[in-house]
Amino acid sequence: MIESTELRCYNWVMYKDKQYQLYGISKSYPFLDTIEFGVGVIQFKDLQPIPLKKEILEKLGFEYWTQDELCTDPNDAYWSKGIFSISNNSGVVHDIGSKKVRVKYLHQLQNVFYYLTGEELNYQP
Repeated sequence: MIESTELRCYNWVMYKDKQYQLYGISKSYPFLDTIEFGVGVIQFKDLQPIPLKKEILEKLGFEYWTQDELCTDPNDAYWSKGIFSISNNSGVVHDIGSKKVRVKYLHQLQNVFYYLTGEELNYQP
C-alpha cells in the first residue's frame, strides 16, 4: 500500500498487477485514467508501488556509470540523468552529510526528480 501523502498527479503505480498513471488525487481517493474503466475512482489501499529496476531507469533516460572520476569502485556505480544521479547499490539520490534521500520505487523517484529539477520524468510502461 502507498500512503496518499506519497503521491501526486502523474505518478505511476500498480493496480491489479498493471501499471497506471494517476490522473488525479483527492483526500480520500486516487483517480486512474484508463481505457478499461474510464476515469476510475479506487482506494489508496489497492495501490502498490512499482519497484525501480534497470529497465525502468533506462526507459526514463538514465545512463549507467561504472567507472569515471567520481566512481572508481564498481560498488559505487550509479545511474545519471543530467545533473541528477542515483546510487545503484543504496538507492541514495541525494546525500549531504547525514541526510540521505533513498528511493526504492518509481513514484518516489518521480517525486524527488520533480522537486529537485522542476521537470517530470516521462515514463511509458
